Amino acid sequence: MTLLKRVLLFLKKVQDNAAKTDVITYEMMQSWQHELLDLLKNENKVVDPEPIRKHLDGVLKKQLTRKSLRKNFKGNALNFTKARLTESSQKFLRERVMFSVSLIQHNREQQVNATLRRFEGWLSGVPTNSVSEAKEKPREAVKDIIKPLIKQSFEERRVLIDQGHKLSAAVNDAIAQDQGAICVEWHSHWQEANYNYRKDHKERDKKLFFYKDNYFVKNGYIKKDGIQYINDIDGFGQEPFCRCYGTYFFTLYDIPESYLTKKGKEYING
Repeated sequence: MTLLKRVLLFLKKVQDNAAKTDVITYEMMQSWQHELLDLLKNENKVVDPEPIRKHLDGVLKKQLTRKSLRKNFKGNALNFTKARLTESSQKFLRERVMFSVSLIQHNREQQVNATLRRFEGWLSGVPTNSVSEAKEKPREAVKDIIKPLIKQSFEERRVLIDQGHKLSAAVNDAIAQDQGAICVEWHSHWQEANYNYRKDHKERDKKLFFYKDNYFVKNGYIKKDGIQYINDIDGFGQEPFCRCYGTYFFTLYDIPESYLTKKGKEYING
C-alpha cells in the first residue's frame, strides 16, 4: 500500500473518531500523532551510508581520469603518485559521506516534523460530534499533509549532487596546492537556464584568482596591484548548491602578460 493510501485511511479514521466525541483532547491528539509517526517510520529510517559512498566514489573516479585532470589543470604534468592522490582523495570522500548522511537524516526528520505540523493544522479544523461538515475532507487534505515527504527523494538527490561537487572541489584544491598552482580561473554556470547563481560568483566568471603562497606570487613575478586571491574568498562549492569550478594554472607561460611584472616577463622571454 502506498504512503498516500495509508495516510488517507488514517485521516478517515481520525475524522470518524472525532465525529463520535464532544471534544478532541490533548491525549487524543498525541495518540494520533504517534500513530501517524508509526505510519511514517519508513520515511524516517536510519540513512544507509553505503549507497552514498558508492555514489560519491563514482564521482571521485570520474574526476580522477586523465581526461578530467587535463581539463582542470593546465601546464602541469601532475607529478604526484597515484597512491598519494588516492590516499588524499579518500579522506575527502569519507568526510563527504559523513556530511551527506547527517544532512539527509536531518532533512528526513524535518520533513516528518513538517508532516506532523500539517496534520495538526488539518486536525484543528475537524468537526466533533458531527456538528458540521469538515472544511477539508481527508481525500482533499492528504496530498498537502504529506507534501514534505513527497519532496524527500528530490531533496536527497540535491544533497548528493551538492556533496559530489564539494568533493570534487576539495580534491581539485588539494591537488592545486600540492602541485604549486599559481592561480585559478573561475567558471560560473550563471548562463545556464534555471541555475540559481550567486551575483558575486557571476562577477568572478573568467577572472583569475592567485594563491598567496605560490613562489611566483611571493617573489615578484606577479603584479600586486589589482589582483585577487583565492585565499580571500569562498571557494568552489563551499556555498550550498554552488556549482562553480576552476581551471588551475601552474606556469607563467599560461598567464596573460598583463598580470606579469618586468621580472615575470623576462622569465618567460628567456
